[in-house]
Amino acid sequence: MDFTLNEKQKMLQSMVRDFTRKEIETRWQEMEKSRRIPDDLLKQLASLGLFGMTVPVEYIGNDAGGFAHLLAI
Repeated sequence: MDFTLNEKQKMLQSMVRDFTRKEIETRWQEMEKSRRIPDDLLKQLASLGLFGMTVPVEYIGNDAGGFAHLLAI
C-alpha cells in the first residue's frame, strides 16, 4: 500500500504548517490564557477553507474529505 501524499495533500499540509507557525505559535499563550480563539484568527482559518472540510458542498462545506481533515489537524 502506498501512503505517499499527492500534490494537493502536500500543499494542504504545507499551508496549515506555515499558517500555524506564523499565526498560532506566536499567539498560543494569549489564547490559552483567555481560553478563546480571537475573531481575526477564526476569519483567517475560514478563509483558508479549514472549516467544513468534511461537510458536503450542498450544505455549505468544502467536501475536502476526512483524510484532508486529518492532515489539517
